[in-house]
Amino acid sequence: RSLSAAKLKVIESGGQFAEHCKSHENKFRELSSKFTRLKEEAQELHRDVTMRRCLTRRGRVEEIVRECAALEEEFRLYTDEIEDQRVRFDYSWDEMIQRVYAEQEVFTSQVNDVVCLRDENKRLMIIAQQLEPYIRSITALMERISPKLQAPAQTQAMTDSQVDIADNVNMNTVLGQILDQISKCNKDDQQQQQQLQQQQQQLQQQQQQQQQR
Repeated sequence: RSLSAAKLKVIESGGQFAEHCKSHENKFRELSSKFTRLKEEAQELHRDVTMRRCLTRRGRVEEIVRECAALEEEFRLYTDEIEDQRVRFDYSWDEMIQRVYAEQEVFTSQVNDVVCLRDENKRLMIIAQQLEPYIRSITALMERISPKLQAPAQTQAMTDSQVDIADNVNMNTVLGQILDQISKCNKDDQQQQQQLQQQQQQLQQQQQQQQQR
């Protein structure tokens, strides 16, 4: 059943091989019909001799032998024809196989690209989650530092624009640190953890210095 379904699918698909299949079906049906007829006649002659014990025409036996020889010649010619077609189809099949291999290779590469990008995104998410508490600490520290940067009005007056510039500089520094961490998302996780620990130590030192002031 599976072979019949596959054959039907091939014939319906069209193309040179489908045309060959249609031609082969007709030729094979013709050869099978001739063989079946000769087989039935030979069986009938065999029954006449062995079971019925009756005489049969010797000429008919010779006719069956000649027809079998003629059918054998048809088989030989058609076999040669099929073998000639095999060479052509082998070349076509090799091309299709190479195309299938190429498609499989490209598809596998696409899957690997998605997997790699997904892994990088996971590492980036982990880094962002690890940076989150430090960002909160930096923000809180900047909120405490900003008022102390403003000197008394008699000695050093800072305009609102100067305060904004200072805040922007500080925030740019913070953002720069974040971007530096994100850009290194492809590095080893242990190295990333060490860098984060160093930043934490620096923040703690800054907090201690501010408390001493």
